[in-house]
Amino acid sequence: PFGLDHTVTAGIVSAKGRRGVLENVREQDLIQTDAAINVGNSGGPLVNMRGEVIGINTARLTGEYMNIGFAIPSNMIMTIKESLVKHGEVRRGLLGVTTQDLTPELVKAFNLENKQGAAISRIESNSPAAKVGLEPGDIIVAANGRPIKSSHDIRNIVGLMQIGDKVELEYFRDNEKKQVVATIGKQDK
Repeated sequence: PFGLDHTVTAGIVSAKGRRGVLENVREQDLIQTDAAINVGNSGGPLVNMRGEVIGINTARLTGEYMNIGFAIPSNMIMTIKESLVKHGEVRRGLLGVTTQDLTPELVKAFNLENKQGAAISRIESNSPAAKVGLEPGDIIVAANGRPIKSSHDIRNIVGLMQIGDKVELEYFRDNEKKQVVATIGKQDK
């Protein structure tokens, strides 16, 4: 940073799973740190006390905020790296659903027993979701065995999948639990 080489900044991880803080990052599950991120060390590694890379420093909040930085987690970096090596680009997959978080009002309106998940509000025509019969009003509760607690969870899982990958979805329709396997499609550019 600032033209100084061989610089290390100490800090702590103050939060994981930060969402909605960076406009240009679609899939966000960021690590928040108070280690100083300045011009020149963005893109550098975020390491733990054992020297293991846990993320890539990406951005900081500017303005009144002091030392609030964000790093992309290493598991997300590995997925991106694999796509770059294999395809020369990041090829994000598409399920074709728009979801929203379950609110207390939705839980009550749908008379749901399950209070966590992502409610499907829209299905794109001819999308993988449409082809397997998902419908608006379905509540996705798991993807490939991972619990879905919010619409962010399903976006992150699908957004990091490759075209042609399979995703097994568990969902509720009219309080009846169902399962489907969809093949991730290609996003329009």
